[in-house]
This record gives sequence, C-alpha cells and structure tokens, in this order.
Amino acid sequence: MVQLFGRITADAKVSKVREDKEVINFTIAINDSFKSKNGIIKKTVFVRCSYWFNSGMAANLTKGRLIEVNGRLEVSAYNNLQGEPVGRLDFHVSNFKFYGNSEKISSDKIPAENKPAVDLPF
Repeated sequence: MVQLFGRITADAKVSKVREDKEVINFTIAINDSFKSKNGIIKKTVFVRCSYWFNSGMAANLTKGRLIEVNGRLEVSAYNNLQGEPVGRLDFHVSNFKFYGNSEKISSDKIPAENKPAVDLPF
C-alpha cells in the first residue's frame, strides 16, 4: 500500500462506467523542493486518482483541499499521437482522509447520505 499527501487540483468528476458502476476521478498535486548546486529546486508532481467505492464522496473532493490517499500506484508509459513519449502516474485509491482546520474526514467511515460540509480557508 502506498500513501500520498497533496492538494486536489480541481473538483472531482463522477463517471459512469457501466449501468451499475461509477468512479470518481480527481488529480492531486504533490509539491517537493530540494537543494542543488544552482539553488533550491521546486517541483510539483501531478497524480491522477480514481476512487470506486462510494461516488457520493465526490462532493467532498473539491479544489484546494489537502488530502491523504492510500492505495495502489500505477505507472504508464506510451507514445502519444505525435509520437512523443509520455509518462503518467495513476493512483487507485482505497481510502482517504481530508486535512484542514482541526477536523479530519475519512472516506471509510462516512456513509454517502451523511456528506459533511467542511470549508477550508483557501
């Protein structure tokens, strides 16, 4: 199991895969910095996430929220239509927690009908 921390880059989208199956898709940004001989280098890694267990949680996956995701990481490499190599990180989320203020919300403890409304200051 892999654990990542980052901020959600845009409101989550729910997609219908089959008549009876929905998936939530969202992206998180993970900021990193390190020293090099040229000074401090700042990098941001974007990770595409999918969550299959409770589509009602999408209302809580909003832009700017700080989130911890746990699950399985998958790396893909392919050539795009222009023939250029492309790499992608996909994360299959098994559970997550939101952080902000003093309240933590966990995906595995909230039923879909009890969606909390937590406003973060950003």
